[in-house]
Order: sequence, then structure tokens, then C-alpha cells
Amino acid sequence: MRKILKRLPLILLAIFIVAQLFQPALNKEASSSAKNINISKVENLPSNVDYILRTSCFDCHSNNTNYEWYDFIQPGRIFVDDHVKKGKAVLNFDEWGNYSSRKQERLLNSIKSQLEEGKMPLESYLWLHKDAKIDSSKMKQLKAWLNSK
Repeated sequence: MRKILKRLPLILLAIFIVAQLFQPALNKEASSSAKNINISKVENLPSNVDYILRTSCFDCHSNNTNYEWYDFIQPGRIFVDDHVKKGKAVLNFDEWGNYSSRKQERLLNSIKSQLEEGKMPLESYLWLHKDAKIDSSKMKQLKAWLNSK
């Protein structure tokens, strides 16, 4: 038993190193993809709103995630990949034009309520992405645009 405890750190280190070899596929798609009908091509997005959506939402809600170096370290990578898959399943700004107008309206209302309730961006995302935080100024700009819809 004592031998095992002495070797435990080496065993854990070996498992950690081997785990780094297994990486999920990147969430990257060519912007010229035929199915990409980005929200900016469908909606009249002011540049400030487009910027806020790109910095605060697109990593999890588009076909192109901006990965940081730490996103490639397991087991965190699995966590990131899971968030991206779930986010895209609910809302994908790159496929906005494929949604019916009714779904687009429902999603816009959902975005507004999620922002007002402070549910998005996720707190866990904001820990490492400080620029994604939606402060009162950004919130005002987003609400103005959402209310104009």
C-alpha cells in the first residue's frame, strides 16, 4: 500500500499527460460555408452591437470559437466543448438566417430575458474572459437594439 501511495503522483501525472492526447474537434468552420447565414447578414446590426455579440456570445453560440491556450488542457477542454455544443444547440448566430422568423423572434426575446436576468454570459465563462462581461453600458446598447426589433 505504501508503494502505491509513493507512486500515486507519478501515476496521476502520466494519466494527465496521456489525457492531453485526446482532444475533441475544434469548433471552427470556414466562414464561406454555404450554411453560414450569420445574424449580421440578416439583421441590421449596429457595429457596437455586433462587437458585443462577438466578444460576449459568439464563442459558445457560433460555428467559430476563439480558443485560448488553456482551452486545450484536459479535462478543461471537455468542459469547454460541452458548453459550446449546448450553446449552439440553443442558439447559433452563424445559422441565424436558417431560423424561421418566428424562431428568430423567440430567440431575440430569450436573449433579452437572459441578459436582464444575468444568466448570460455564463459566470464560469467570465472567470477567464473578462472582456465578455456585459456592463451597464453594453446592456443599454443591447437593449436598445433588441427593443427596436
